[in-house]
Amino acid sequence: MATTAKKWTRKELEKTVDIWLKANVQAEKTGDWRCLADVYTKDCYYAWDIPGGLYEAKGRENIRATCVGDAMDPYAGWKYPYEKIVIDEKKGEVFCWWWQVPPGKLKNKDGSPMRVIGASWFKYGGNYQWKQQRDFYDFQKTMEFIDQCADKGVLSDLAMERRYERNLMMIKMCEARLAYLKKSVKKKPASLVAKEKAAAKAAKEAAKKPKAKKAPTKKVVAKKAVAKKSPAKKK
Repeated sequence: MATTAKKWTRKELEKTVDIWLKANVQAEKTGDWRCLADVYTKDCYYAWDIPGGLYEAKGRENIRATCVGDAMDPYAGWKYPYEKIVIDEKKGEVFCWWWQVPPGKLKNKDGSPMRVIGASWFKYGGNYQWKQQRDFYDFQKTMEFIDQCADKGVLSDLAMERRYERNLMMIKMCEARLAYLKKSVKKKPASLVAKEKAAAKAAKEAAKKPKAKKAPTKKVVAKKAVAKKSPAKKK
């Protein structure tokens, strides 16, 4: 027998979003994001993309210690303003996108604020708490952004340490990837070899054919006509 999905009111989800946003503001002020865990159910699941898979955490207190704890400690003083929020009360889900903004009101060369985009999906679990959260972001772009912040000297000592560890990991991953790429091009695909042979054969046959004589241009024809009309010079 199929179970019926719980129905939530829009007012209930809107209030949960409001509680969540206020908790985010409080975390920005204190530089400690662990208070966000209070808006999760005891059995909450949290995940985000990392190279090669997912970073996952289960349970409110585990998430408090890791996802909104250790992972966020390097970014005290940063802001994460929410830009757009979409609520689906029928499914009990919320989707939003937000900005990751470093301290110092940094600007890009074009004058726009330095920031990088991210997004989150939430599953509501009742009692004004989330039972699931899934973050999405462009890993490569975000890491490049962190490097830019490092070059401008706005990363904390802890963030610089994490960046160092991450870059060492990325070097190893890039070296392994490069080794694989070199291996993958040592032998051409049979279909590509066949195409190259066919193209070489066609070029060879085309070279054997006699070249057609080019028709004289209008300029050449005009010169010949003038030469015929010109009287012969007297000796």
